Amino acid sequence: MVRKNGTNKKQSKPRHPIDDIDARDILRRFVIRARRVEAHSLVQNHAVEKYVKPSMKVDYKEGQPPRIKYAMPDQEIFESLAARTRPCILGSEPVYLDKVFRSIEMLLGERQLAGQAKKCLDSCRKTFQNLHDKDKGTSYSIQTYNADNIPEGEPLSDLLIGEAWLYSDLVHADPKDDKAKALKLSYRDRYYAGTSFFSMPRCLNESATPVRLEIA
Repeated sequence: MVRKNGTNKKQSKPRHPIDDIDARDILRRFVIRARRVEAHSLVQNHAVEKYVKPSMKVDYKEGQPPRIKYAMPDQEIFESLAARTRPCILGSEPVYLDKVFRSIEMLLGERQLAGQAKKCLDSCRKTFQNLHDKDKGTSYSIQTYNADNIPEGEPLSDLLIGEAWLYSDLVHADPKDDKAKALKLSYRDRYYAGTSFFSMPRCLNESATPVRLEIA
């Protein structure tokens, strides 16, 4: 129960590690989460890799409207993968990827990574930043029009639409701001964008080279 003066109000967790103990706990939690993602069937058979970059097939026959077939995984199976991946991209979660990166930096201190370990970490961090900022990770965008064929606002990126699928369809929350605009699109459009959005954290390092990072 929360009192009116707020004295019993639950405090929000810090967005970044506050000390070495906290950083180690974040990394411990992340390893457990990563192993759960790695154990998923779509990851084990590498099927998830083909959904990172959205693809579609257009069938056209003379005298008939074109038919677009999206490359999408089984919804029930993919939702379970998204549920395992989701904590890594939500700032309120202890395994939020930015917290993981900062924890590694905190425990490294003045030391520097080198070789494949540095390349992997830099690649992961850059790709996650693009995903977070809806920046260079965008593969396509959708522009909506009103009844008079006038554009409605700015085009919506696939990353924004994918995030809208998370909030409006996967967790059934109430999307805000730009994410709410994606509700005008069909569920198929949102799910299609969501498949690449949630496949990307698994494939942050495109080289897919395993790297063992040990921090004493």
